[in-house]
Amino acid sequence: MANAEPLGEHQGKDGIDELSIIPKWFTILTVVVLVWNILGMLAFFGQQTMPAEALAQLPEAQQTYYKAMPLWATAGFAVAVFAGVLGSILLMFKKSFAYELLLASFIGVLVQQFHAFVLANAVEVFGMSALAMPLMVFIVSLFLVWFAKHCIKQGWIT
Repeated sequence: MANAEPLGEHQGKDGIDELSIIPKWFTILTVVVLVWNILGMLAFFGQQTMPAEALAQLPEAQQTYYKAMPLWATAGFAVAVFAGVLGSILLMFKKSFAYELLLASFIGVLVQQFHAFVLANAVEVFGMSALAMPLMVFIVSLFLVWFAKHCIKQGWIT
């Protein structure tokens, strides 16, 4: 199999050791999702360290949105990005604890988006274009939870 790399020895159904094979695309995908999550972390830092001058340049509704954001929504954002980065790193290193971290990241995304779209009405504040990135974040983070679980079942991560 030219498109795969060996992971290690695993016990087969008949008790004979067999070699689990990880597809080559696994490494490419894990690098891409790590970069994705690092970009999310940079967005978090950008939001948390936004200078008062930059905040003052925003429309009043957006200023109010950022100033009124509750701590629990910010914590959800932090969990989403930091657990996402750590989970992506563990996925790269083929560690199964990536699943738990990516699940925590997904829960953080849900918390953050509950605030944004249910309580704070982000669409009214930012317009319909505010839906594109959060939808992508939701889909990618849900995919990563599924993918980590799939990798465990395949024996690609331990």
